Amino acid sequence: MLAALVGLLPLAAVEAYERTVLVGGYPYPPYVVGHASEEPSGATVDVLDQLNEWQSRIEFKFVPVAAFSRELSFRQGRFEAMFFESPDWGWRDESVNISHPIAVDRDVYVALDKEDRGQGFFDDIHKKHLIATRGYHYGFASYRTDEQWLQDQFTIDFAPSLAAGLEMLMRERGEVAVLNESYLRARRNEGLDMSDLLVSERADNTYRLSVLVSQGAELEMEWLLSQLRELRAAGLLKPIEQRWGIQFTDF
Repeated sequence: MLAALVGLLPLAAVEAYERTVLVGGYPYPPYVVGHASEEPSGATVDVLDQLNEWQSRIEFKFVPVAAFSRELSFRQGRFEAMFFESPDWGWRDESVNISHPIAVDRDVYVALDKEDRGQGFFDDIHKKHLIATRGYHYGFASYRTDEQWLQDQFTIDFAPSLAAGLEMLMRERGEVAVLNESYLRARRNEGLDMSDLLVSERADNTYRLSVLVSQGAELEMEWLLSQLRELRAAGLLKPIEQRWGIQFTDF
């Protein structure tokens, strides 16, 4: 009877992992939802859970880090890999291997949908009172994250999270918030009424999200991508896509 039950368990539950890989993640809904003091969720966490159930070679363990200091945390060895990250967000000079893009997303401008507003409201974004998320990279700012520089160039306030930025917009503490489309889709899936929001048709920036792996990590990129492809072929990535509103590429 015991042997029969063992045969029904996932492979990773039967055999011990060979090693653990620490995967960093910062609050970036819907890829990582929750702060350091909270139990994390999001597409990244769901993908790691599926990887841990699918194979027994590597245990992927999530490590929360701060958005504005993620490169420093990487150099200090706090984590070895990061999922759903753009190499253009400060990683080009780091010792990382970069996968083919596994997902695509884009940032859009969001305002309250008032009677006198249309898409033309977003024509000169530099003259608007902007709401940005601390530590994030934006096209309108040439991807710079230095808050003093941003405040010198724009009328801008910083939110600690996308949810806080949306709340600031709803309270009219700014004219335009910059939010990613997958976050808006995820909130819509949760039942958020978006009828009061005007969303720009044009993007602030479009980005391709990859897996980053430390060049010193005992984790081969091609092996990792092969595991993700197996998950996709088994239909195990589709529920993650649907739940969190993200878009996987044909990686």
